[in-house]
Parts: sequence; C-alpha cells; structure tokens
Amino acid sequence: MEFWKAYPHKVDKPAALKAWPSLNPDADLIVAILAGLERYKATKPEWQAWKHPGPWLNARKWEDEPAPEAPKGPVQRPQPTHGDYVMDTIAEALSEDDG
Repeated sequence: MEFWKAYPHKVDKPAALKAWPSLNPDADLIVAILAGLERYKATKPEWQAWKHPGPWLNARKWEDEPAPEAPKGPVQRPQPTHGDYVMDTIAEALSEDDG
C-alpha cells in the first residue's frame, strides 16, 4: 500500500489496512490522499504527536485545510496608545491615594 510506505508514523497497521478499502480509492483519490499526507508531513508542528494512520484515513484528514503559517521573525508588540497612558496614570494616582 503506497499510503503505508509514505506515512511517517508506522503504528497500528491493521487499522490502516481496514480503513483503506473502506474508502474504495480510485486513482484520483489516491493522488489526493498522498498530496494531503505530504501537506500534513510538511506542516505538522514538531511538538504535536503524529496521528495514527488508520484514524487519519477514517477522518479524511487529507481534506483538511492547511494550517496557517506562523509569522516569521520577531513578534511585533503593539505600541502603547494614549488611552493606555491615561489608564496607567489613573491607576498610579489611585494606588498613591491608597498608600
């Protein structure tokens, strides 16, 4: 099975072998599944565990939309606004009154 050869996390092969024929895959579906698998392999975050192949097939995960790419480079922090300054000034004045 081409899917099994390509799947990076080779666990529970019987579940994958059971799921595959239930899809009744023709050539176009096999191409779509393998393309979705390549997308999954390329975009899965390192910290995230691999899904087992049988449930991946049963859930038709190849049809999932690709995850949005994380922004590259340093995270831009929003600049304080005038309203932030006013709120900070009020908070300081109130804390001085309590002290």
